[in-house]
Amino acid sequence: MIFIDRNLVDAPEELTDENGAGKKELAKAIAHYTGPDKEKAYDKYNAYKHDNVKDALKKLSNNKCAYCESIFLHAHVGDIEHFRPKGGVEFEYRICQHCDQEYPRYSEGVIENKVCTHCGEAPSGTKKQLKKLLKKRMIKPGYYWLAADWDNLFLSCRNCNQKSKQLLANATELESVGKMNQFPLLKEELRLKTHTEKLKKEEKVRLLINPSIEDPEEYFEYDIESGVIRAKKTDDLTEKRAIASIKVYSLQRVPLVHLREKKIVDISRQMKRVEKAMRNVNKFYDENDEETHSFVEDLKFELGVLKEFIDTEKEFVGLAKQMIGTFLLENFQIDINAA
Repeated sequence: MIFIDRNLVDAPEELTDENGAGKKELAKAIAHYTGPDKEKAYDKYNAYKHDNVKDALKKLSNNKCAYCESIFLHAHVGDIEHFRPKGGVEFEYRICQHCDQEYPRYSEGVIENKVCTHCGEAPSGTKKQLKKLLKKRMIKPGYYWLAADWDNLFLSCRNCNQKSKQLLANATELESVGKMNQFPLLKEELRLKTHTEKLKKEEKVRLLINPSIEDPEEYFEYDIESGVIRAKKTDDLTEKRAIASIKVYSLQRVPLVHLREKKIVDISRQMKRVEKAMRNVNKFYDENDEETHSFVEDLKFELGVLKEFIDTEKEFVGLAKQMIGTFLLENFQIDINAA
């Protein structure tokens, strides 16, 4: 995952124009959820499906999934993903073994209550028994007022956005993963319920990384032996956000890890070519001998090939920048993050 600068792409008029489909749809959704039928679900969201919206999202993320950085449009048309779910939010909780009350429980750093928030007792038993205590339900409505909000939309691959059974790295059993309607918070009581509340209130406790607001490179690092993504342990909130995002976006699924591992091999091979070219320059280059100037040109060429891995339209740029940034700084005193 890398930073996605929304300033580089104009928001589609269908969503921003005061007389456009997005604004009209917003008015209808608000009228529904403030009217007599507000307990019923509103499901007439169509403005975000406009072709111009998807085209703009493709341009925004360089035809890649905004979350996993995979290039996938040759195999699937892609999903328009709502960062904050429009229809409802999946809520995970436990049933206490001791008092039969339910209490919030998001694992893997999302929200974790190790004891019941009612009676104070801790759950116990085998992994299978504890799994049965976990329940899920939908909180409705979702963020209906953001259904056609440009800042709430991303292009996503199916594996990041939709629920499916997948094998994760270091796991032995398939798990149901994918973002879908998940949007975990540090404090559930601060979740927004209506369009009249300020987004700023919830942003302080948001756990999923928004690649258009945060720079994901500050949250993630990669194991260059395996392709596994992991959280940077710089501070508590950074770590929790990274762990939550890895889980919810399914960034540890095995096929994805294998693709990152292959990218590591490709980058490592090119680094070796650069090192060889650099040795030739150090050994043979003579400023006064034009026949040796080709060694410098060879080095420039190999460096250019290496830097192509960090072009924004390439896959797994976050991983590539970690590897190549360190390599260039150590060998050439080049800082790829310098302005």
